Amino acid sequence: MARARQRRARGERAGPTRLTLAPSLRIAAAQALRDQLGEALAAGRPVVLEAAAVEATDTAALQLLCAFVREGRERGIAVEWQAPAPALTRDAGLLGVAALLGLPEPTAVAAEALAE
Repeated sequence: MARARQRRARGERAGPTRLTLAPSLRIAAAQALRDQLGEALAAGRPVVLEAAAVEATDTAALQLLCAFVREGRERGIAVEWQAPAPALTRDAGLLGVAALLGLPEPTAVAAEALAE
């Protein structure tokens, strides 16, 4: 923490905060996910959500992610997805929150997979 303050005082910028999301984003892990996302916002740096390993989600986790992305936008903190897993984009699309999260629509993901 002190090093980050020293870098800011000298005008240096740290790289983005990188968060690797767990394979299971379900209500049982919601508190841990909430804490992890809160710490990322508190850092005040851009956030990269590494989501390649996500295999399953539920509404509770997707609501947390929506609140996180919205809060990031309000604070001027960029949130970027790295390799969002098909399960994540599918579930976000089914709930109608893919655009809010900044995820590609599931049909776009499927079209890209077919093109490969």
